[in-house]
This record gives sequence, C-alpha cells and structure tokens, in this order.
Amino acid sequence: MNAHLILTVTLLFITSRTVCGVNLGSCILQGDPKPPDLFEDGDIIIGGAFTIHYYVKTEKHTYGRRPQPLECSGSMDFRELRFARALQFTVQEINNSSDLLPGITLGYHIYDSCASVPMAIKVALQLANGLDLVFNDTDSCAKSAAVPALIGDSASTPAVTISRLLGPLGIPQVSHYATCACLSDKRQHPTFFRTIPSDHHQAAALARMVKHFGWTWIGAVCSDSDYGNNGMASFLKAAEEEGICVEYSEAYYRTQPRSKLKRVADVIRKSTARVIVAFVAAGDMRFILEELSQQPTPPMQWIGSEAWVTDPQMLRFNLCIGAVGVAIPRSVIPGFRNFLLDLSPEQAQKFPLLTEFWESSFSCSLKRQTESSTGMPACDGTEDMRALQNPYTDTSQLRVTNMVYKATYAIAHALHSIVCDEKQCDKNIKVEPRQVFEKLKRMNFTKNNYSVSFDTNGDPMATYEVVNWQLQGDNSIDFVTVGQYDASKPKGQEFSLSRDIIWYDGSEKVPVSVCSESCSPGTRKAVKKGRPVCCYDCINCADGEISNETGTCILQGDPQLPDLFEDGDFVIGGAFTIHYYVKTEKHTYTRRPQPLECSGSMDFRGLRLARALQFTVQEINNNSDLLPGVTLGYHIYDSCASVPMAIKVALQLANGLDLVFNDTDSCAKYAAVPALVGDSASTPAVSISRLLGPLGIPQVSHYATCACLSDKRQHPTFFRTIPSDHHQAAALARMVKHFGWTWIGAVRSDSDYGNNGMASFLKAAEEEGICVEYSEAYYRTQPRSKLKRVADVIRKSSARVIVAFMGAGDIKFLLEELSQQPPAPMQWIGSEAWVSDPQMLRFNFCIGAVGFAIPRSVIPGFRNFLLDLSSEQALKFPLLTEFWESSFSCSLKRQTVSSTGMPECDGTEDLRDLQNPYTDTSQLRITNMVYKATYAIAHALHGVICNEKHCDKNIKFEPRRVFDQLKRVNFTKNNYPVSFDTNGDPVAAYELVNWQFQGEGSIDFVTVGHYDASQSKGQEFSLSRAIIWYDGSKKVPVSVCSESCSPGTRKAVKKGRPVCCYDCINCADGEISNETDTCILQADPQLPALFKDGDFVIGGAFTIHYYLKTEKQVYIRRPQPLECSGSMDFRELRFARALQFAIQEINNGSDLLPGITLGYHIYDSCGSVPMAIKVALQLANGLDLIFNNTDSCAKSAAVPALVGESGSTPSISISRFFGPFGIPQVSHYATCACLSDKRQYPTFFRTIPSDHHQAAALARMVKHFGWTWIGAVRSDSDYGNNGMASFLTAAEEEGICVEYSEAYYRTQPRSKLKRVAEVIRRSTARVIVAFLASGDMRLLLEELSQQPPPPMQWIGSESWVTDPEMLRFNLCIGVVGFAIPRSVIPGLRDFLLDLSPEQALEFPLLTEFWESSFSCSLKRQSVFSTGMPECNGTEDLRALQNPYTDTSQLRVTNMVYKATYAIAHALHSIVCKESRCDKSIKVDPRKVFDQLKRVNFTKNNYSISFDTNGDPVAIYELVNWQLKGDGSNDFVTVGQYDASQPKGQDFSLSRAIIWFDGSKKVPVSVCSESCLPGTRKAVQKGRPVCCYDCINCAEGEISNETDSLDCHKCPPEYWPNKEKDKCLPKPVEFLSWDEILGIILAVFSIAGSLVALSITLVFYKNRTSPIVLICVLWLTISPPFPYNNMQHYKEKIILECNLGSAIGFWAVLGYIGLLAFLCFVLAFLARKLPDNFNEAKFITFSMLIFCAVWITFVPAYVSSPGKFTVAVEIFAILASSFGLILCIFAPKCFIIVFRPEQNTKKHLMGKVPSKAL
Repeated sequence: MNAHLILTVTLLFITSRTVCGVNLGSCILQGDPKPPDLFEDGDIIIGGAFTIHYYVKTEKHTYGRRPQPLECSGSMDFRELRFARALQFTVQEINNSSDLLPGITLGYHIYDSCASVPMAIKVALQLANGLDLVFNDTDSCAKSAAVPALIGDSASTPAVTISRLLGPLGIPQVSHYATCACLSDKRQHPTFFRTIPSDHHQAAALARMVKHFGWTWIGAVCSDSDYGNNGMASFLKAAEEEGICVEYSEAYYRTQPRSKLKRVADVIRKSTARVIVAFVAAGDMRFILEELSQQPTPPMQWIGSEAWVTDPQMLRFNLCIGAVGVAIPRSVIPGFRNFLLDLSPEQAQKFPLLTEFWESSFSCSLKRQTESSTGMPACDGTEDMRALQNPYTDTSQLRVTNMVYKATYAIAHALHSIVCDEKQCDKNIKVEPRQVFEKLKRMNFTKNNYSVSFDTNGDPMATYEVVNWQLQGDNSIDFVTVGQYDASKPKGQEFSLSRDIIWYDGSEKVPVSVCSESCSPGTRKAVKKGRPVCCYDCINCADGEISNETGTCILQGDPQLPDLFEDGDFVIGGAFTIHYYVKTEKHTYTRRPQPLECSGSMDFRGLRLARALQFTVQEINNNSDLLPGVTLGYHIYDSCASVPMAIKVALQLANGLDLVFNDTDSCAKYAAVPALVGDSASTPAVSISRLLGPLGIPQVSHYATCACLSDKRQHPTFFRTIPSDHHQAAALARMVKHFGWTWIGAVRSDSDYGNNGMASFLKAAEEEGICVEYSEAYYRTQPRSKLKRVADVIRKSSARVIVAFMGAGDIKFLLEELSQQPPAPMQWIGSEAWVSDPQMLRFNFCIGAVGFAIPRSVIPGFRNFLLDLSSEQALKFPLLTEFWESSFSCSLKRQTVSSTGMPECDGTEDLRDLQNPYTDTSQLRITNMVYKATYAIAHALHGVICNEKHCDKNIKFEPRRVFDQLKRVNFTKNNYPVSFDTNGDPVAAYELVNWQFQGEGSIDFVTVGHYDASQSKGQEFSLSRAIIWYDGSKKVPVSVCSESCSPGTRKAVKKGRPVCCYDCINCADGEISNETDTCILQADPQLPALFKDGDFVIGGAFTIHYYLKTEKQVYIRRPQPLECSGSMDFRELRFARALQFAIQEINNGSDLLPGITLGYHIYDSCGSVPMAIKVALQLANGLDLIFNNTDSCAKSAAVPALVGESGSTPSISISRFFGPFGIPQVSHYATCACLSDKRQYPTFFRTIPSDHHQAAALARMVKHFGWTWIGAVRSDSDYGNNGMASFLTAAEEEGICVEYSEAYYRTQPRSKLKRVAEVIRRSTARVIVAFLASGDMRLLLEELSQQPPPPMQWIGSESWVTDPEMLRFNLCIGVVGFAIPRSVIPGLRDFLLDLSPEQALEFPLLTEFWESSFSCSLKRQSVFSTGMPECNGTEDLRALQNPYTDTSQLRVTNMVYKATYAIAHALHSIVCKESRCDKSIKVDPRKVFDQLKRVNFTKNNYSISFDTNGDPVAIYELVNWQLKGDGSNDFVTVGQYDASQPKGQDFSLSRAIIWFDGSKKVPVSVCSESCLPGTRKAVQKGRPVCCYDCINCAEGEISNETDSLDCHKCPPEYWPNKEKDKCLPKPVEFLSWDEILGIILAVFSIAGSLVALSITLVFYKNRTSPIVLICVLWLTISPPFPYNNMQHYKEKIILECNLGSAIGFWAVLGYIGLLAFLCFVLAFLARKLPDNFNEAKFITFSMLIFCAVWITFVPAYVSSPGKFTVAVEIFAILASSFGLILCIFAPKCFIIVFRPEQNTKKHLMGKVPSKAL
C-alpha cells in the first residue's frame, strides 16, 4: 500500500508538470507525404500516375504499431516508364514553345501507382493535398488542390479509384490507357476524360471482326478486373447479337492463386474452339501465356484486345503467332526518342526510379557499393542507352505513348484558355481545377496531325488499327497493320481490311472455328440438346424430301464483258444509256432465257458521256497530283435505259467477271469495283442504287435527277454531280410565277424522273397560285395510242404555256407526233433533260422555248480525245464498231456488201467531218458531270490509299471506305467546285436557256439568266438578258384562263373549274369596284431633298428637321402632304452630304464599281414616324406615278438599299416596312438594341454599335467609379426606353441603385418637362445618367438652366455627349460618356465648303441652309417680303462656325461614310466580276442584302463588317467635357470601351478625368455612407438596398470589410478587438513557471518528488520492510492531456488538464479514498495494540489530513477561476502527499536511518516501551 502511494504521488507530480502545453488548430496530414517518383517545379503543376510496377510490398499487421508506408515492388515495366517520361517530354516541349502558355512554366509530379487500389488512393490524396505536412494554420483545413489536373492512371481499376476520389473535388483526370467502358458514366465519374477510346468500341470491333471471318464457335478469357470484366461483358453482348457462340468464358488476375491460373489454362487446352478472344491486360496475359507455354495447346487463333496485342514483350510467345487484334494507331512524336536516350548516370541518380531503371537495364550499381554488398559491379560509365533493346527505348510504334502526349497537351490547352488572353499569360491567376474541367469539355485542337477533342462522356473518337502478328524474314515476329476500325462510320462500314492477314498456320486462308461442320445437301441441321445453337447434328432428309444448298459460290448466268474496259490497279464502274431498248424474247419456260441485249439506234450523246469517263481516267493516270503510281481502270456498260439491264449491270459490276469466285465456307467477297459512275437516267439509277446500297458500293450519277434519290434511307450510297429535280421543279415554278402565267399545261415522262419531278413542280406551282389545265404522262415504250392522246390534249388546250418535264427520248417522240399536226403556237418550258439537247433543235415549233439547263463547261483536251479514234481502235469494242459503222454507213468487219448491206470502210473516214452529238463539244453540260463524278471517285480513292508521301496500290479496302471519303470530297477542277451535301447532292446551279433564232436562220441555245439555290429565298432567280418568246418578240406572252375583270365588275369562279377560271359579273345596283390592272401610286410622289441619278440609286434618310407641320383633319378633303418644319439640324445636314461625298468618291475611283455611276435619293424624315413611312414607300416605289401596266403590280424596288435613319424610332418604322421586301437598310445612328432582333428586322444593318453595348459600358463605368446611387433620365422613345431598360438591367446586376428614372420626349407638354426637371433638382443622387437624344437633351438642359440644380456629375449617351451644340450648357461641365470614335475622312471638309449659292439654289434644303446660315435670301425677293436682305455673294462658308462645317470629330459622319461604302461593296459583288462590271444587270435588293451579310473590308483604316445581327464590333471612346484655356468646353478622350475584349478588360482609362467640381478626385454618389469595419448594413425599410443604417456588431462578432452585410462570429479561440474589425487570439491563461505561485508550487513539487525518491531509495535498500503496488492502468489507456477551456471565459482561454478518462480518474481517487477509509478504520481498531507495532495515530492523522484536504478541494476547485483551478489541484496533491510523508513515512525513515536497532522484527513484535521513540 505504501509503495502504491509513492508511485501514485510520483505520477501525479509528472502529470501536473505536463499541463502546460501546445497550441492546437494546425492542419496536419495523416501519414508522411511521399515525394513524387519524378518531379519538376513550375508555375502550374500537372499530376501523373502510371503503373511502373505491378505489386505492392505486403505487410503483416500486428495492430500494435503504425503500418509502414505503401511501397511498390516487383520488376519494373519499362514501357510504363516510357509513358511517364512522355509526360516529362511533353511538358518540356510546351515550356520551350511560345505558342502555348507563353511565359508560363509547367511542372509535374509523377507517381507510380503499382496497379494497386490502395496505392492509387494514396497517389490521388497526395496529388490533391500536396507535399506540405502542415499546410494550413487557419480555422479551416480546406485548401486548393496541389494540381489542377492529373494524367493517368494506366489501368482501369486504379483509374476508377482515383476518379471516385477526385471527382467530388472537381479535379479533372485525363487517362491515356484506362479503357473500361464504365468510366464513361458521368454520374459516377464526372471529371474523367481519356485520350484512348472506350472498350465499348473495342468490344464492338472485336465482335464485328469475329463475325466478318465467319467464326461462330469461340473461347473467351479476360482479366478479372474492371478492364477485363466490363470489356468482356460488352464483347459477349455484341457477339450474341452477331450470332456467335461462346464455348467458355474464363477470368484471371495476376494476384490470384496459381491454381486458378492452371484451371484457366486447362480449359483453354481442352477447348474445341480454334479461336480465342483474350480481353486481358498485358500483365495478366503474360502469366497465362507462360502457363500455357509449359504444356502448349493445339494451334489456335488468338484475337487480342489493345492492352496486350501490341505489347512488344508478348512477341516472345510463339504460340500466339498470327494473333489479330485492334490497337491504338501508331504515331510519331518528333524529338521524343532523343529525349529518352539523353539520360546520363548523373540524371538517373537524381530519382530512385531512374536509378532502378539504369541498374536493372545495365546490371550494374550506381551507388558505388562493393560487389559483395549489392551483388552487382559498379557502373563504369561505358553504359550506352542507344545500345539498349527494351520497351523503354522502343519508339517504333508510340501507340499509347501518343495518348500521354495528347493528354498533356489537352490539359495545357485548357490551362492556356484560363490564364492567357490574346496578348499574354498571367502566371498569378489562381487556377481552380473545376475551371480546367470546364475547358477540357470544350477542347478541340490538332497537334502533329492528331486531333484531340472529347465527347459528352469525356471520350475521344474511336479509331483502331487491325494488327496481325506476322513472321518476318529473320524469323522474328512483328506487328503488321492489316486494316482499320473507325467507330465514326455508319454501322457495317466501321471495319475494313487493307492487306492480307497471315493466320496462325502461316497461310492466308481464313481458319475455321465452328462447333459443327456445315451440313451437306441432302441433310438438315438438328441442334444438340443442351448445347448452343451453333452445335448441331446433320440428319439425312426424310423420304420424299430434299435439301439442295451447297457451299460453292457460282454466279448464276454467264458474265457479260463490259462494252468498254481497261484494266488497272483499281477499276471504276460505269453505266450509261447508250441505247434505249432491250431485245424482247417470248419466254417458253422450257429453256434458259437468252442474256439481255440492247437494241435500237445508238444515242451518240450517251456514247460521248461514256467516253468522257475513259478520258477522265486517262487524264488522272497521266497526272502525278492524284493517285501517283496508281493506275485506274474502268468497266463501262450500256444499261439501255432499262431496269432489268440496269440490275444486271449492277450485279456484274459488284461480282466481277469470275464465274466461280470463292470456294471457302462463305460466299462473301470484295466488290469488283469500289464505285460506279452512272446511270444516265433516274429509273435505272434507282434500281442500281437499291441493289448497291446495302453492299456499301457508292454510285455517283451524272444525270439521274429524280428528287427521290436524295432519300438516304432508301439510297444511302447514292451521290450525284447534277442537281436534284427538287431544285429544278422549284425553279420552274418560280419562273412561271415570275412571268405572270397562271394557266398552264403540263406533260411529263411516265418514269421516276418525270413523275417525281412533275409532282414537285405541281406542288410548288400550287403554292405560287398557278393553275394547271392538264397533266399528261408518256413513256417511249408505251403504245402509240397513248402518245396520240397526249398530243391531242396539247392541241386542244387553251393554255399558251406548257411545262414539259420529260426525258430526251420521250420528248422526241412527242414532238415528232405533234409535228404531224402542229398545235397553235405556244410557249414551251423545258426541263434540263431535253431543253439543251441539240437533237431537239430541229423542232421549229418549239422556238422560244425556255428552260433550266446544267451550265456550259469546257474540258481541255476532250475534243481531241473523242476525235482521236481510229478504225483499228473502233474494232476492239463492238460498241465503238457500231458507232463507226452507223456514223459512216460502212462496214468495219470486212464482209461482202451483200451480207451487210453496207460497203466496206476504206480508211478515208474522218471523225472531224462528222456533225453529230458525239463530236459536238460546244456545250459539254452533262459531259462535265461525268468528268466531275470520275474525279470525285478518284479523290475518294486517293483519301483511302494515299498518305502525304505515297500511295499503296496493294491496300485491300471495302467500297464503304470510298463511300465515306466521298462524303468529305471538296475540291475544284477546271474552276468547277465538287462537293456533296448530306443527301449526296451538289449545290444546285442552273443556266436559264432560251431557244433563239440566229442570223443564218438556225436555232441555238442562248443563256438569258441563272438560278442559284444557295441564295436566299427570292434571290435565287435572276435574268441577265432579254428573252425572245415563241412569237419572236420580247414581250412576255400571256397565258390566263380568264382575262382580268375591269372596274365595275367582279370575279365569279366557274363551277367545277380552277380558281384561275372565272366570269366577270357586273356589280349590283348600289355597289362599285374601283380596282384596275393599272398600277397607280396613291398620292403624288415627293422629290428627294437631295438627289442625283445613276446606274444604281442608293436611298438616304436623315433627321434634318425635328418637327412635322400639323394639320387639323376635317375629313372632307384629301390631307395635305406631310412636310417638315422647325429649325434645321446642321449636323444632320452634314450627315446627308457625307452620303453625297462618299458616292462622288466612289464614282471617281476605279477600285470599286468601275464603269458604274452611283446615284442617290436623300430624304428628310423629320425624326417622325409618319414621314419615315412615307420616305420608305417613296424609296421603294420610286418617282413614277404609273409604274406598271401589266397584270401584276409587282416591281423591283427603286433603290437596292438605304442609308439611314438617324433615329431609332424612324428606323424601326422603315425597317418593318422594308424587311418583307428584302430591301436592306444600313443605319449610321439608330442604336436601339431592339433593332438587332432579326426576326422583326431581318434586313437591318448598322455601322454604329447597338445600345446593348453602350448600356453595358455605362453600367460598367458607373460601377468602376463606385457610384451606387444615381438618377436616370431618358428620351421617351425607342432609343431612350430600350437603351435605359438595358442600362437599368446591367446596373442592377452591378449592384447600382437608381433613385429615379424619368422620361421625356420633345413633343410632350411643357408640364412634363418641368416635372422631370424638378425631380432632378430635388434628387440626392450626385450622378445622373442621361440616355437622351440630342433634341430632347437640349430642351431638358434649357429648362434646368432657368433654375440650375446643385452641381452634379452627368453621364451621357453617345447621342448628345459629343454634340457641339450641347457645349454651351455649363451646368454639364465635367460630363463623361461614351462616344463613337473620332475619325478623319480625307476631302470631306473641302466638299462641304465647296458649295456655291448657285448649287444651293438647286435644292430647297440647301437654300434653307444657306439662308439660315448667312441670314440672307437667295430667292431675289424684296426685303419686305422675306424679312431678310438679299445675299450679295460675299458669303463665305469657311467663315462659318456651326455643326455643318465642324469636321474636327467626324464621329457619326464616319458611320454614314462606312454605310455608303458597305452598300457599294455589296453592289460590286453582284454586278462585277474581277475587273469588269455590267451595269445592265438587274439588281434585286435581296441580293444586296445577302452580300451585305458577307461584307468585310477596310477603308481609311476603318474596318467594316457585320455580325449575324447586322451589328458592327462595338468600340467607344470615353469622352470628358473639360475646360480649355480660353474658358470654353471641349471634348477630351480619356478612355476606351471595346466589347470584343474579355469581360473585365473591355473598359480602360488613358488619362485623368476632370469632374464637375474641377478636380480629379472621383465624386461620391451614395444613398448611405459606407459602413465601417465593425458594423453591418441594415437596409432601411421601404428604401432600395443602397440605403441602409450601420449597426454595431454584436458581442463576439466582427466585420472586417467596408459595407459588410453581416457580422461573423470569431472562431472559438479568438475574440474581437475593441473596434470589432478583427479577431485576436484569446490570451491563454495557465499556471506559468515564471510567476511566484507557480515557482512556489514547483519548488514544493520538486521537493516532494525528491523526498518521495529518497523514501523509495531508503525503502529499496531496506526492502524487507514495506509492500509495493503498481497501478498504471488509467495512465496507460487514457492518460490526461492539455485542454483549451474556452467555455469559462469568452475573452480568454484557460489551459487545463483534461482527465482523459473520467472513470479512470474517479476510480483512482475512489481507490485512494477506499484505502484511506480502510486505513482509518484499521488504525482505529489497532489503537490498543502495543506501541511497537501500533501506527494507528500516524495513520489516523495522515488520513485526517488527506480527507480534510480532498473534501475541501471540491468546492475550492469548482469556485477557483482560471489558472487558480490548477493551483488548487496542485495544492491539494502536495498537501495530501506531504501529509502522508510527514505522518507515515517520515517516522519510519527516522527509525530506518537514525534508529536502525529498532528496525527489527523482534523489536516490532516485542513489548518495547511505547515511548521509546
């Protein structure tokens, strides 16, 4: 018991000494930070995680100590080290480049994740937290991520782990090799990206490949990981859809037991499947192959995933020879190999990872230890990296390495978008990972020809190479690329082969892997019970039954030789309509039918088209630019315009000429041709397309125009170089409408071409309001009676216009029939199929025919090719023989005259003497379509087999690849562009052709106009010269069912007839009709204020006056014409004359519109809506009162475009009027943001920026200067209301409060103006924003001048802030506002001043200007009549000082100048070609509108262009009104606003602003003064948020910002200072060593400890005396610790000792108390024992002291404040301890030391006198 008390006291002393303690609150990472394996510091650090080792050292946990840090183990993967170093290389390359992140240095932290989930977690945490152990000492342990993005991991499972950890933190991860499809799930992996495709695509590719080679019985093995399990699941699903059966599916992971590996190997060995699909990671695959190598399996075909199939380390396993799989494409990274090899021993020693690489590569030690200690000799410096042959140095493929390269560049581009603008990069910008994540989503760039972008799942476009393991000449195995898989292709076209595969048995024959052999004829399949459907028995057919299927592939029918052919490396097919009939045969069904054969006469034009293909192929073969080293061939067939023959041709071209073409299990083969040119007609083309489409063989037609062929669902591989009839039908309907024909006849070919084309035309005609009298159809093979009936319908027709949508063959028959009994003269409208066919010109009754045709063309060398045909060459092909004989009427076959009916050709025949369609190359319309089609296919082939250096003629490819390339074709040949839209159609462009008589009486085709479907609606059709109609005149013929009804009558539609047929009924009594067919303008035309005639006249509208004369309407007479009134605005007159000047300058120049004279019609709109509408009508209609006397009052606009108006409201009125007519309007001064709405104002443009930008600029400026309390006043007009609305919205977003917002317009009552002025005077806001027009502002300032308000800061809009007339108002001194930039227009000032009295007299407007400027009269009237003297000629404009002559700024004037030039450039684009302009071209305003959208030029260093809203780039100058030396005001530019700059950089100041008070100090305008730190805002009830009271923060709270909305509590260990603007650390109160009480207690503690120690030594020396009890349980399990008590006092911290375990503490005290109580009881009971043994009185006294101390301790402890609590506790411990020492141990020690004779058992047991002591 005594020993126990000694130890207890000692421990209590120690505890009391460790109370004083530590400052808590620092953020400390758990575990020691691990330095990266490779690192480099930089301004921004990129993280990296790679699987460089495959294992983690294992540790047996004892739970008695902290676990060891995770550490990788095992051998190093040199390929993964190469990946890691690729990151280093890319960062170094970016740092050395000035294109990306200039001035920024990237760094990297690269870790080895060991392919382990725990290590991956550690790496992710390490990269997120950084390397600082204690990284924050604030209240929050939150911090920015140490890296903004991470590259890695290499494997899917670690990548999944990292992604789950980094995703919630917003840190993007870009993996180069994690392919698991699961990572595309953005719900689970939101910030994951990768540069390698997802296994979803790889699985589909493998399944498609297995299906392609006919394997239906396979084995499957995968890694037992996320990569393998997810990949195999996707593959098995795809395989099931393809009808593939799987014999087994096994999984293994390298850390699983060896027994599992053996079992998988045995399954593979016992398998009957000869094909095995391995979706296995490289590490796992190595173990499987090593296990299989010990007892090799029968030879089998391995199909590999990209993870192992291109891993060079796998090539050592010969049992995988012939393996095929998909792989990431090879790549080249310039400079990378040198970087890898440039590694010295010194560099390797810097990083343990590189040291390990060096030592394991060269088997030597870099650490200079003895051989005995390392087992390796020391490296001696002779090691040569270039001599190494391992995956680190192998840069022959760089497949996955390129994924690292692309990933690093992707992150760098994302960082560039954040920290860089156009000019520079700011390394001080704090980059948040979420910003990088957002930028990565939008990433799209190209590096080293490798494109990088991500889809919505963070995945790239999936493209693979098909790789085959092939034996090389030296018997080594290498990877050979044999094909490609592109997931972007349509389904079925993704997989293609480019060369032969060498299979596992060394042959090129595809191996077979089936569960059961095919059943031979005479048997049937019977599926084996319980087995997959691929496993079956072959059962003989029952009696009476047969099965005749076989596996040999034999073409049905004999192959037919092409009509024209030439062999080549690649053969292009051709199908042309050279004959029009097929020989008919009566079928007896007793013998095989005869082969189809063409008959009838030859179409020489069709032959010319076929030979155009020959010529084009020859031209390509002779050219080195396209398909160099490759020879094209052709197989050309005659389809006879017949569906059966077209089908035969298609099958022949697809199958080729071999009768037996395959003897394998599958009858599949490559198409004999990769593409086809043809057919000439739509119906055969439809048949061919339906057959070739499913096979993926592209067809490019030169003459099949049926709109039906644009349907990609039915004709997916169809293209054409001739436009679709959809466009032709629309063009024909538009033309019929244009010429006012409402009653027509229609005839068509009864074929796909005619029926579809006419259906489209009739639909378009109905929409145009055209009536069709009849619609007949005929096809040349139909009975003659049908032809006669159609001809009779035409003859009896009352319609004078007939639209013929027919093929050339059909129209020929119809015209021949009509020729026998010609109908009444009529106007023929033809489709392109016949209207430009020279053979049709012989039908004179079609004179005047008009129709659309393919544009003429020229093909250099083609005519010579056609004529360079000898009789010997003609004999080679029956088709050419027939041509020669029919052309020269002689026989080439050397037969007698009697046998052929023709003499023998004698060699004098000369093709140049022939005049037939074969030799006619004057037009070459359709011929050019063949030429373009052939070149299109050649370009597509070039895209498939050629790279930048050469073409590979040995590549084997699917036609689908040509189809895919054709979709992308875009080239120009002989100035003819060739491309296809999504429907396979070209851009539709036609010539309008007219049949006109020539001088010698012949008929010829004359181009009179054009139709371009790419133009805007209404602008497609244009005429370039006069049409000669069927009657020989230029007057448009009339074709109506009923004549127009005259005034006094009305229309009554005839019952059962179309709406165009009506009777004219007289009006009933009391009714009238006053409509006439004569077009008369309502009201008299008004002459322009300024005008000049020209070839093209530009309109102008300006606000030169501000008021209209008012008239009281009496409604008994016609109102007077509108007329402007009031004083003249000289500045607006300057604007109007700027238009005159610009036009004069253009007319005098030769660069723009040479040979063209521009004119102008300029009107004064008076700033009034009614006058603006009148001006618009006047400009649209022109000055002719009666302008048309035809059936239609439609006419072209008098002006092609308008410059104006100055005000927004008049501009809106004009634009609403002009918009539907397509007349463009270019305003110089209408700034309302509403005008940017293209739905309401489609043809509106402006050269001045929209108020949307100005409003934003004003709000930004107000915010910039800290004004939160402003007034606002605006014009009560579109300009002011819209502008102020935009400003108020922007101001609200900027936190600006508006005290008032008032509106006024100059025509409103004076009382309204006074009220607005009073509001301004009473305002407390010292800043006022005025969004007013100049006229309204002048009236407001005049009103305020009568009783000036207190000085205030005016902020002005551009409308008035630079108006010189405003400078006279001194109360606006210091005004600031945005203005259009100043400009200089050379020559304008001289032009303005060069105005004589004689010139002024020419126009009333200029007369008024002269007279008001000089106060004299030019009209030579008496002084009495005018009130002014007569001008005497001494007046000098140069002496004038007014806005007209003020050219010091030319802000808005330049906008007029630019607008005029914009219109001139648009006109130039329409009427000029190169350096020549045609003034006779009729200009449609819509064409000017279309060209204005494309305008982009620079004039006098001012750039002009328009965005999609018709607006220019917004640039303003910030203008300040400053006093000059002479006391006058002037405009001073003090800054700029450029809306094209990034937000925050758009507004800039260039010099000091002088404010309204004359100082440079920014004035203050706030509703309430700012609340100082220590207070918070309290919004005043019912007032804006800018009006508030400042309330002191409550106790314990602070605000450390000005204008704080809330006060914030200090952290628990902090307390506010007196000002309540900062939190100070609470003083920590504890019992210190250096205070008196602490010293006293410490001395007594030390003394007590020494005494206790002395007693212990005494007792130990005399250890035969006392008993020892050790009690350390409490102190071991839960010892006391220092504790900050912040609850007792708010303002300070008491550092106390926390009990640790209250139970332990009270148990100890309870135990001591129990002992004390027992001691006391026993002492009492032993009081009568002999004194020698009786210590009762000592124990009693000691226990009384002990109990007294601890009983009084409780109230003293509770009531003691602060550090005195500790002092009380220490005092209690010392008092009780010293009581025990003095009462119990001191007497004993005295006896032991000083009375040793009494310290014996005998003495203690004897009866010695009790008082001896």
